[in-house]
Amino acid sequence: MSSLICTFWGVGQGLFSSGKIKRDNNDFIWVYDCGTSSAKKFISNAIQAMKQDYPEEYIDLMMISHFDRDHINGIDELLRNYKVRYWLLPYYPLWKRLLVAHLSGINQENELFSFYLDPVNYLKKKYGDSLKECTFLLLPEIENKYEKITSPTSEINNDNLWFKEIKKDFKQDESYSNAQHIKLLDPYYSLLCNDVEFVPYNVPLNTLNLSGNILQNIQPKIDTIIKNSNNAKAMIQNLTKLYDSTFGKRNRNKISLFVYVNELNSFGFSSAEYYQIQPPYTVVFNQITCKKWGRFKNAILYTGDGYLSNPTEWANLQKVLGNDRISNIFALQVMHHGASSNWYSGLASQIKPTVSIFSADNTNCRYKHPHAQVVKDFLPYSPFLVNKLATLKLK
Repeated sequence: MSSLICTFWGVGQGLFSSGKIKRDNNDFIWVYDCGTSSAKKFISNAIQAMKQDYPEEYIDLMMISHFDRDHINGIDELLRNYKVRYWLLPYYPLWKRLLVAHLSGINQENELFSFYLDPVNYLKKKYGDSLKECTFLLLPEIENKYEKITSPTSEINNDNLWFKEIKKDFKQDESYSNAQHIKLLDPYYSLLCNDVEFVPYNVPLNTLNLSGNILQNIQPKIDTIIKNSNNAKAMIQNLTKLYDSTFGKRNRNKISLFVYVNELNSFGFSSAEYYQIQPPYTVVFNQITCKKWGRFKNAILYTGDGYLSNPTEWANLQKVLGNDRISNIFALQVMHHGASSNWYSGLASQIKPTVSIFSADNTNCRYKHPHAQVVKDFLPYSPFLVNKLATLKLK
């Protein structure tokens, strides 16, 4: 049996996943996203169930794909139950953070706009007591150099989370210049703890599906604003005006942190346990052993609301993960609750996961996730629907 356990909690239209590395002294706990646009009771029930499964005091590694409500609105309650040791965040300079906010529909009247101005300070103020000992790990983009992310050597493997840091002068980004407990990660190295590697991929902004070369075309204007603005407030106002006039309401897009979790020296997951609540509210348990699927694999790929909507986006992910990691994907969290806009036909046969996980509310009339054509594409790869009434545990 794997020393990894991973759960995709049934929260409806959202995403909440937790996992742990079983160790002799204490377990290493991670969380990827925690939110839902369904009723709040679903995320509350899942957090309480997680607390029973993982009674530890700390989440060792917190990872949030992006800051949409249905991926983060459970964090308040989660951090009333846990403290955090490390929090992994995508890193962009301020002008790019403002662009991401615009493309996500976040304006200056939105409370979340403060996050894009100063992510670390925003989180510290909001979750102060739970983050007193937290170190923030900032992951830069991979720019113009899609190379395979390196796994650390086994000699450095221990109970602590290992990562490779690069030094950076944050003088041009005032929100980070005086910050404590911040590490800038080398994006070409994975993180490692007890033979389990976490491989994060921060999608470059220049790969976004923007109109033509629109970002490249306005780059000189961006550079001029940054150079000539007397203070941060003026720069924010001028950049916001530029983005409004350039993009308008078009090109809404999501930046989402991909994370690949892999146990390096393991035979693989041995079972998937599917819990469904059925009237009259009894839990139906179905355990599927991995012998059913043939070849054993031991990796999970989180995608959040990310895009693998064309062969180029898929090829970029292939390059940074490498074919050996791709071929080892046991569980794929299908992008954006199974939305067809984040996928292209035939993608499933490129990834070939053992199981495909759709975290969505299939009764939601507005979104109608997961979309039928996406589910059909993944039918050969054991699709599981994690919704209001179903939870999936991998062991």
